[in-house]
Amino acid sequence: MNWNHTSIEKEEYYNMLSTMHIKNDCETLKALAPVISQPIIILGMLPYLSLFCNSVQEYINRNIAYTAIENDSPFSISDMRSKLKLFDERYSKAKKQILLSDDLQDQKFRDRLRFPWTRGLNIHYNLGVFCDEEGHIIGNTQYIYFLFQDKLFSKSLEDPNELREFGQAIGTVISSTCSGLKDFLPDYCVNINSRKFKISYKDFNTNHRFNLFPQIKNGKEVTLRLLHILTYINFLRYVIMNIADYTNPWRLRVMYITLYYAVKSIDKLVFILDANNKEKELAMELKNFISFKEGIFDSVFRNCMMHYGFFDNGKSSINDEYLDVQIPFGGLIESRFNGYNYAKYSNLLNDKVIKLSDDLTAILPINLTGLREL
Repeated sequence: MNWNHTSIEKEEYYNMLSTMHIKNDCETLKALAPVISQPIIILGMLPYLSLFCNSVQEYINRNIAYTAIENDSPFSISDMRSKLKLFDERYSKAKKQILLSDDLQDQKFRDRLRFPWTRGLNIHYNLGVFCDEEGHIIGNTQYIYFLFQDKLFSKSLEDPNELREFGQAIGTVISSTCSGLKDFLPDYCVNINSRKFKISYKDFNTNHRFNLFPQIKNGKEVTLRLLHILTYINFLRYVIMNIADYTNPWRLRVMYITLYYAVKSIDKLVFILDANNKEKELAMELKNFISFKEGIFDSVFRNCMMHYGFFDNGKSSINDEYLDVQIPFGGLIESRFNGYNYAKYSNLLNDKVIKLSDDLTAILPINLTGLREL
């Protein structure tokens, strides 16, 4: 459509468009609540739930009035949301976080050995890998601990009441948003796919190199980093993409964010490995995994996926010729990706998620024989 109305009308139009997407996302998360009730699934969902809460709070503070999220737990919604960026920060900082999570888990399970003299024998396990019924990795214990890490230390996850309080804070925001928007598009409904996941697990000791991925020469940290990236992308592929309907804009939002930061994390790893003569072959292989990145991502689009609103530095992110409240994201996709529509761009992201998942699985041939039902 060609926009020829006043700037005030245009601003109202954008506010309505933003409110529509907030409504869609809160109703989606509300509808997903009974589907994601299993502990491993809900833990994997926490960064995405935190993204919604954080973004809604930002939008309200920016456009209506200041509000604070009531949270009696020691865990920060903002910190949890930032874990969607995975290993986006400095390589050395991410390395410390990965090895810290490994060390904390190692110490925890080493101390549980009955006889003190056995604690130096490395006979304990310090990493649990969780799979769906088809044997696809969708979680691991060290990744879960990483989600709760705050800067360079990890808060305890031993107190169920603290986790319950954190979940309550998130649930309150989602419920309050749904309630506040109940009269906005009152007949609005979302489609989700109800599913019960059959989860199994296997335990490992990361200090037994042969027990994990012997072909990677650059040490345990690289192995764990790739495992966490695989966990991150697989949770999207085998959990979220199976329960969120193809037509739901929330699904595309989380597909984009997850794929974007998975690729960015691999890109940083490639840069470090490429400088190491021993790992140039691995660097080249990983580089090929993400060769599709050119043309599929856009910084303005990323900003709109991480935040509610369609402005970037005060400038509209949607071209007037595409601005249309009747299409998903109001013409944002068409504006940023050469006229691609929602279906075509969603299919593109879907294909790249599957490709990256398959490639990472192939390079990390974890021995998952002997899985036990959780």
